[in-house]
Parts: sequence; C-alpha cells; structure tokens
Amino acid sequence: MKKILEVSVFLLVMFIAVGCGGSGSEVEPEPKDVMNPEMTITKPVEGATVIKGNSLDLSGTFTDDIELEGLIITLSFNQTKSSNGITDPWEPINNPELIALTGKEDEVTNHQLFEEYIPADCKGGQYLLTLELKDKAGKSISKQINIIIEG
Repeated sequence: MKKILEVSVFLLVMFIAVGCGGSGSEVEPEPKDVMNPEMTITKPVEGATVIKGNSLDLSGTFTDDIELEGLIITLSFNQTKSSNGITDPWEPINNPELIALTGKEDEVTNHQLFEEYIPADCKGGQYLLTLELKDKAGKSISKQINIIIEG
C-alpha cells in the first residue's frame, strides 16, 4: 500500500510539473496589425489624359505591415450628365473592380482596369478614379485620381 501511495504521489507531482512547466513549445501570439496599408500609384497620374478607344491602365505598389487583402477601384463621371442621353459617360461593366493582393508587398503593372477599352462613343471629360486599399485586419486607405477622357 505504501508503494502504491509513493507511486501515486510521484505521478501526481510529475503531472503537475509537466502541466505547469510547459514543454518549451509555446505558440507565439500573432503580431498585431498596427499600421494602415500604403499605396504608391505610378499610373495613371493625377490629371492624366486617356484617349477613347484605349485602355485605362493601373500600375502601383501596395504595402502593409502584416498582410494585404485587396484593392477596390471605382470610376465615376466628374461632371453633369446630359439629360438627352446623346453621349453618355463611360460606365464600365466591372465597376467597381476588385484586385486581390497578397503578402506584405504586392505590385500591379499595366493592369487594364475594368477589363475593357474606353468606348469611342462615350462622353469625354473629367472622371474620378477612386482606389481603396484594404489589409487583412480591415484597415484601409483611399486615394482619388482625376483623369480626363477625350478623343
């Protein structure tokens, strides 16, 4: 009986020691996302003129301290629409467009926005391109670029 008691006490002490002492393989907590993502757009530049029948292309670099998620691009006409409908502004089918981004840094080079060319019969004038960059933590920043469509 004494032997069983000694073994039981020994096992209890070992169980407590292992349970409290840890095994040295503790999981490190995930780093916190404290920074907003950042973007540097090289194309189009503010005030760029794009000719009808061509594509509107995007180039830029996107960064985050933890992980990027995506870029939402929206195009809107920046003037009064005509009421007679003779010449309507360009309203792309894929507007807004979502570009998936990954990692801490991602780059887009000469990406044709909205997967279509600017219609030759659309209304020329000032358009506003809005870019919203999001990271996996839900933080976001936005940038607006004025462009002119003519031709």
